[in-house]
Amino acid sequence: VDDDVRVWDAATGALVWNRNVPQDAHTRVPGYGFSSSPLVNANHVIVFTSGAEDKSVIAYDRLTGEIAWHGGRKTSGYSSPQLAMIGGTSQLLMVSNFGMQAFQAEDGILLWEHPWAIGTNPRCVQPAVSEGRYVLFGGTGTSGTRLLEITRQQDGWRTEEQWTTRRVRPYFNNGVLHKGYYYG
Repeated sequence: VDDDVRVWDAATGALVWNRNVPQDAHTRVPGYGFSSSPLVNANHVIVFTSGAEDKSVIAYDRLTGEIAWHGGRKTSGYSSPQLAMIGGTSQLLMVSNFGMQAFQAEDGILLWEHPWAIGTNPRCVQPAVSEGRYVLFGGTGTSGTRLLEITRQQDGWRTEEQWTTRRVRPYFNNGVLHKGYYYG
């Protein structure tokens, strides 16, 4: 199992930088390995690590590999970081076995979180965002799928569960929202 995140020069194949994720995140390689995809956003390469408290998400400087910020709950899973526009604010969504957290992508400040622990297989599917305020996410086994409404308040963000069903239990494949319907 490979436990590094690396950046290569696409034209020459030369290694630009290399970081050891378990060392940076104060964790061990999960049994299923590091299975999520990195997200490149502006000046950062953002990875989910399944790491220690405040280190489950790490943003590296995309040019140097230095750690720019880190955050997140100590948890497992292998969903990939995802950018979304919610409430007119660009946010980094991170789905894990904790539930969901949203960060400012530029500095890692936690905007909101919704705990919803999973007791079976790790969460891995990406959330689906609709109308700039609804987030649909789920997992296999007994957890199912949940729709959240996310709104910005004067004192921060509010998450409100709209519904939960165990009839839809996505695992490896992401669902698609299209014209008010969820396909999966």
